[in-house]
Amino acid sequence: MRVLIFSGSREIVHVMVPPIGEAYLAAYLLEQGHDVKLLDLTLSNDAKRDIAKAVNSFNPQVIGVSIRNVDSTTYPGNLFFYLPVKNLILYIKELVDPK
Repeated sequence: MRVLIFSGSREIVHVMVPPIGEAYLAAYLLEQGHDVKLLDLTLSNDAKRDIAKAVNSFNPQVIGVSIRNVDSTTYPGNLFFYLPVKNLILYIKELVDPK
């Protein structure tokens, strides 16, 4: 099975955090014989373009979305990360199933 896993976390608050969870999952899926592609959007200048390119070139059967954390945990001035990821998920739904 072709599996695309993308890291939806795009904010760098204090330090850039590598997508370790996605890497662990990808390693397991590879051991099980699946074809896996990781897409880390942290440094992407155009997330929608990068997602479309990955989806169109890889043609995944399953797309997994990861979000490192839902907020920055800084007070005051907490940043919430889930809304941009939700918007990317909605974009993917349109991309793979245009009605």
